[in-house]
Amino acid sequence: YGNLYYNPFHMLSIAFLYGSTLLFAMHGATIMAVSRYGGEREIEQTTDRGTALERAALFWRWTMGFNASMESIHRWAWWFR
Repeated sequence: YGNLYYNPFHMLSIAFLYGSTLLFAMHGATIMAVSRYGGEREIEQTTDRGTALERAALFWRWTMGFNASMESIHRWAWWFR
């Protein structure tokens, strides 16, 4: 491939770069949005009920149509890194 922009591997790497940037921005914005409920303490909230973690999961369930839990969003981030 003489031109870098027509290289399919370059296209995939740019798509993953944009995807990971979007994913991390969504994650950070969600944590900041629920910080008044203690959203920055993600690890402690995995066992509690009625926490900021559940509020954030409910928001993304209403927005996207499926439940993006703390575990799934970190698995996606690990896959996109």
